[in-house]
Amino acid sequence: MQGSYCSVFQWVDPPMCRRAKKIIPGLLTKLGEKDRQLNELRLKVCANTSNERRLMTYRLLGVAFAVTTVVLGILYGKAMMSCM
Repeated sequence: MQGSYCSVFQWVDPPMCRRAKKIIPGLLTKLGEKDRQLNELRLKVCANTSNERRLMTYRLLGVAFAVTTVVLGILYGKAMMSCM
């Protein structure tokens, strides 16, 4: 028959040896632990990135405040000199 389609398929694996049955659960456990560690490290990186951005913002605000103070001081000094 042309165009026929059978959606039934069953995969059959050969039986595993005793050693594979003993080793695979341990490997899966270790893999799960590594995944958890990776997720923890990703969260730490995100937190550090957020903290670094916040710190950079505070530094920029501090520099802007210092520059503004100096400029205002210079302008105030010039204004006082012109009044004399």
